[in-house]
Amino acid sequence: MKRDVYAVTAADSAYDALVVMVRNGTTGIPVLDEHHHAVGFVTDGDIMRTLVGNTNDKVSMSYVYALWVQGDKFAQRVADLRQVNVMEICTHRVVTVAANATIDRVCEMLAGNRVKKLPVTGGSDGKQVVGVISRSDLMRYMVASVAPVDE
Repeated sequence: MKRDVYAVTAADSAYDALVVMVRNGTTGIPVLDEHHHAVGFVTDGDIMRTLVGNTNDKVSMSYVYALWVQGDKFAQRVADLRQVNVMEICTHRVVTVAANATIDRVCEMLAGNRVKKLPVTGGSDGKQVVGVISRSDLMRYMVASVAPVDE
């Protein structure tokens, strides 16, 4: 689990979310309310769909590339993300996992909900986002238990 929670607030723009993801090399972040509770989850896919104007469930990087090679048009679309509230594009049904969950439970939650990351909740009310756990976190942990790898 990563305890450094990269996130945006429900008042932030899609551009703000993009900047947080790019700066921190991550593909998805929670959207938090004033109590640090998850009210959404935004991914690079949500941003890509917004950039290309595609409301379908899937969008190919080829679409984003085709827009990028147009230069000014891509720059304008990125700038336009400032006018889009992150709550308009994020997933609202946020699946979370408790900080005291077992690895087995985390794996079940990831697989059962077909997601790659889960906000981890805890804190004084048990609902505050205290971390994020991903499939790659679990893979690193499991592989390191049988074949230590230099980092």
